[in-house]
Amino acid sequence: MESIIKDAFEIKLRNCYSNIFKHFKLWNVNGINERNLTCNFVNCLQASLNDELTITCFEVPLKNRTSRIDAIVYSQNHNAIFFIEAKKFKRNQPRYVDSINSDIERLLDPTNRESIIKNITNPKVGLNQYIIIIADHWSLNNSELIVNEWFLNIKRSSTFLWRNIYYNSFESVQSSNERYMIYLSCLKMK
Repeated sequence: MESIIKDAFEIKLRNCYSNIFKHFKLWNVNGINERNLTCNFVNCLQASLNDELTITCFEVPLKNRTSRIDAIVYSQNHNAIFFIEAKKFKRNQPRYVDSINSDIERLLDPTNRESIIKNITNPKVGLNQYIIIIADHWSLNNSELIVNEWFLNIKRSSTFLWRNIYYNSFESVQSSNERYMIYLSCLKMK
């Protein structure tokens, strides 16, 4: 599965954003909104899975029905479900770190994942579950250090160490002293 996620992120999503920035004017440091980041990654993951039976849904309610997950991708052929949360990190604002930590905690709660899985018709026994966190950040000078540190802490965390199957980032565009960075971390739950 790592090679599929790697292909979706490092090849397909990188190409997607290369094309976006080649054909569209850079709006400003806001980059592209969170929903576009989610949709673009889901499309890339679906293509990498190469499974005609893949199901994708956005803004899926969790158990309590008051909170939602940005997207899910369910692949019958790979017997896998991906719970995807996207975040836009803005410069030097730690509240985004708190927000993404909260998203992860919600998804680590098995009752939230199971409330979605129970709605899948005939899921195979032993469904592989993955939590994917994808984030973008327009960096100016060294503002990406906060985001880099957060993602590296996830990678090194004893809580996530045995679960973290993939971590990477790439620079999509660079103009003068700014860079548009995209980060991804994937945790395997079962």
